[in-house]
Amino acid sequence: MLSALANFYLSEKFDLLRRGAMQPGALLEEKVSYPGENATLTGQLDAAFRWEADGRVKVVDWKMGVGGELADESLQLAFYALGATKKFECEPEEIDVYRAHLGGDGEVAHSTFSRGQRRASTRMWSGCA
Repeated sequence: MLSALANFYLSEKFDLLRRGAMQPGALLEEKVSYPGENATLTGQLDAAFRWEADGRVKVVDWKMGVGGELADESLQLAFYALGATKKFECEPEEIDVYRAHLGGDGEVAHSTFSRGQRRASTRMWSGCA
């Protein structure tokens, strides 16, 4: 736990994500939900912000452990990215997703919100309708 906290505060790998989450208008621990006919999908995204330097929305999923699932394979991140499109009134193509592993030496997996993630999110969503 202490090494994860040290990585968060000291590692340059997390600098963009850390600074972005401190910007005005950043969303932290934001609830996202999609009501369907038979169920409602809900979740809580860790952080999302619009980075002024490139105008893109960054969605961050912080993990305490070491690396694992890639950012572009995560249904969880895909769901959060869809939530960010509503919160930031943007298109999916404007979103970058990050899975930030604070454990070990620290690792950041980055991807754009891919066509595959959009299809997966649509399938996930249609299962609730």
